[in-house]
Amino acid sequence: AGEMDVRLVVASGAACVAATLIAWRMGPRWRVAWLLRSSHAHYASKRYDAALTAAVAARGVATGWLGSASAEHGKALLHLAAVHAAMRQNEAALALLDECDALATRIHGPASLQHVPTLHARAEVLEEAGDMDGAVEALSRARAIRHAALGPRHPAYARACFNQAGLTVRYASGALEVSDEWRAAQVGQAATLAIEASEVALAAGDAEQGLEYAEALLELILSGTGGEDSELAQLDGCFNHIQSLNQAIASAKRDLDASQ
Repeated sequence: AGEMDVRLVVASGAACVAATLIAWRMGPRWRVAWLLRSSHAHYASKRYDAALTAAVAARGVATGWLGSASAEHGKALLHLAAVHAAMRQNEAALALLDECDALATRIHGPASLQHVPTLHARAEVLEEAGDMDGAVEALSRARAIRHAALGPRHPAYARACFNQAGLTVRYASGALEVSDEWRAAQVGQAATLAIEASEVALAAGDAEQGLEYAEALLELILSGTGGEDSELAQLDGCFNHIQSLNQAIASAKRDLDASQ
């Protein structure tokens, strides 16, 4: 009986130690999550100074208690970059996104889907800063990663194609001191991507989404991005691209009618 009591005491003590260790490890994670929730709430209310304070604190807890390679640190970095971007502190945001990218590469490799949120955030910051070449490059890399990781028939790859197409049209519409031939070539690339997105959706049986991809890009080309009529549709080099989109729309409508 005495030996049994000793074993029970030892087992109970081990359980307490284990529980304490779990609590110690979970404590910092809970604090990071709480600080990020607080920062998100301030961010949503456009109280950016308060959001920044909470985000910086979350990063400090993550690195100090969980390590720079922790998932919590990655989340804190990405959110902190978003706060800086909202405050128009683009250089600070891009520096943090560089850290996110390096962290994802170190942990998951250069072609991991973990890079995609960072690349999308980078594209937004660069577009806001007027670096459209960099923004397109970021979305192109995100698309390539999804293609390699998920395959060319995955809905997420279709969305990546459309995202890049929309950005490319905005670039073609807003670029200064470029030739009509260059603008038309950009529209052609965008149309090809949107049609690919539409075809992926159709192959997956989602005719409604396939129609939306093609129609949305055509509307962007025809209406412009600044509320005024776009000059893109008037370019001779864009005629065939617009026709291709109209054909994709007709194909999607046929599939949609057949499914109803």
